[in-house]
Amino acid sequence: MDYRARGGPVASPLAARCIACTAHMPTIQSPWTREAVRDAICAWTDEHGRPPRYHEWTPSRAQPGRWEAESPRWPSAAVVCDVYRADPNPWNAALADAGVAIRFRRWSDDAIRSALAAYWTRTGRPLTADDVRVADWRGPTASTLRRRYGSVERAWQALGPVPV
Repeated sequence: MDYRARGGPVASPLAARCIACTAHMPTIQSPWTREAVRDAICAWTDEHGRPPRYHEWTPSRAQPGRWEAESPRWPSAAVVCDVYRADPNPWNAALADAGVAIRFRRWSDDAIRSALAAYWTRTGRPLTADDVRVADWRGPTASTLRRRYGSVERAWQALGPVPV
């Protein structure tokens, strides 16, 4: 039931329930905007020489790190994903918006097939496990290919532009 429609008190403008039902929700709106998140990602990248990793901006009581030590300097990963919630992959959307390298990517079969085809076009031969480890490979990691297909060679057999 939407208590806003009935005029009841709400804890958050995003809440659709009363204060008692939303006691676990923050009552203060996040000060983080896209611009602030973008600036924080760029500042982290400048200081560390690489963009933040999702787990580095995820608070941890068991293994506190830099995020906890410097809070609230950095937004949490949950805040970043909330700010970019309109995107199907909000963490990567934030990194892309900040203009930094995206380390993690969800690879669809079509995206892998495109990477294999680009490799075939460039080299004229099938991809091997050794090829995945070189800097000019623009596809998924060897571990991603092994996890999804069993091996780099099997990925080529399943998706490569030319059957082996």
